[in-house]
Parts: sequence; C-alpha cells; structure tokens
Amino acid sequence: MNEKTLGDTKKTTTFSHEQLWEALKDSEDLMDRVQARAFLVGKTARDIFDDKLLEGEDVSWGLKRNDLAESTLSMLKTLKPDIQITDKEIWYKYKEIPVIIQIFDNDYEFFKNLDKKYYQVGEYLVPNPFEKYWKTRFIAK
Repeated sequence: MNEKTLGDTKKTTTFSHEQLWEALKDSEDLMDRVQARAFLVGKTARDIFDDKLLEGEDVSWGLKRNDLAESTLSMLKTLKPDIQITDKEIWYKYKEIPVIIQIFDNDYEFFKNLDKKYYQVGEYLVPNPFEKYWKTRFIAK
C-alpha cells in the first residue's frame, strides 16, 4: 500500500465502499454548493471509470487553478471550518475519511474535455482520455 502525505500525517487506512461512498456524496454536495467544477482523480476516478465498488484510502477530486475563485475558497472555509488549504491541495476529513482536492496548475489535455461517467445514482466528471491520465497521474501537477 502506498503512503501519501495528508498534511503532516501519514495515511494507510483502507476504507470500505460504504464509507467512501458516504464521503464521496458529502464532498460532491460541497463541490455543488461552492459551484466548483471539480472532477474525480486518483483511485476514486479509477473505480468510477471501471464501474467498481469504491475502495482505497481517500476520496480524491481535482480542480484546475483557473476554475478556483477566491469566493470559492471563502465559501469552502465557511462550510467546512476545519478545511485545510495549501497552494497545491485542499483537504478535510469526512468522519475518518480524507477528502483531497488537488489543484492543477497545468492545463493537461485530459482535463480539457472531461468525460461524464454515471455511477450508482450520480454523474461524475473524470479525465478524458482516462487511460492517458492514468499513465501520467503521478507527474500531473
């Protein structure tokens, strides 16, 4: 299992589909409320792209820096007072589950025409072409 840094703490806990689904719905509601054009990335995007049950260590979203207004950041702070915001990512915990929103500076090809994926009862945006994103996901910043 890969260890990722979330703030100053290491996370290696794997959560169930039900736990991750609940965190995904909470974070989706948050993205809607702050009117952020967020898309799924990482393992969360992979599971939804493959139409599999969610599994993993977190719920991962992406936002292009150009789509991130100061008013969005202010609203995030208002709605989630415990939210942490850095230059490269935004994160909070829903119950025990980390919700990570990665901020992308570069305008990668796979973020230009996001693909809609229907999953369970929702519609989510994922990188397109997905396989190209998946191969370069560790260098895309």
